[in-house]
Amino acid sequence: MHKGMSTEPTTAELRESFNRAPLMRFSGWTFDRACAAPLILWALKKSALARRRGVHHPSQGSLI
Repeated sequence: MHKGMSTEPTTAELRESFNRAPLMRFSGWTFDRACAAPLILWALKKSALARRRGVHHPSQGSLI
């Protein structure tokens, strides 16, 4: 891990992760509800940490 980097994503980073998942919003999920669901929160955290490291996976719209 890089020096000075926290292991936990910030609320802003989590919100950005949530905003990058439009299907969550289309399905009626709110940011607060997503953070209250342990598995969804875990996925948001992993997404935020991956974004922080610069890992960007290509979107595969055909899977949606």
